[in-house]
Amino acid sequence: MKKHILFCIIAGIMTISLVGCQKENKLNKEVLNEASNSNSSIIINNTSYEDEPDNSVIKKRYDNVNKEQLTYEIVPQSGYFYESENEIVSSFRLNEIPSINNKKYWHILQDYTYACELNPTKLSYDEAIKLISKVLPSDIKKEREKLKDGDEYLIRSIIYSSSKGNFIVQLVHPKIEDENLKKTTNLDSVIGISYLKEE
Repeated sequence: MKKHILFCIIAGIMTISLVGCQKENKLNKEVLNEASNSNSSIIINNTSYEDEPDNSVIKKRYDNVNKEQLTYEIVPQSGYFYESENEIVSSFRLNEIPSINNKKYWHILQDYTYACELNPTKLSYDEAIKLISKVLPSDIKKEREKLKDGDEYLIRSIIYSSSKGNFIVQLVHPKIEDENLKKTTNLDSVIGISYLKEE
């Protein structure tokens, strides 16, 4: 009898939770679709990753962006990024790899991010640089680059300074496997772009 009552209580709580999550998810999708299809000056800086639009929506945002209206608002997440001697590193690895300058960088401009893990794009390096110039401040100055070589791709982190703060843009270059199973990096191809800003 006690198990039956406990089961009913748990089932009731799960039903209420599911209904609430579905309503919130439907509202998020409606806001995203309205902003994506609108020709107005509504700027959404940071939509959640679970509502990742297809690349045509992101391309449309780049085509219609007014960078003067962008706020460069930091995406609230549990971890930040920092600069080590050789690469840009997630704060979850702070105990393993020391920071060289104690600066913290957080994700921004999520609505202009091509996430290679969720939604890879196909851009040339020059096209990616043009997109960056559409959303970052006009007075950006490239300070340096850092490369992180992985198994599946290479991440090029470009560090910029500007009057609106310091930024890091991460470009993801794919690795191509030849018939001998040897992988090489295609530096002219970009499959992901993400933006970070110093806190």
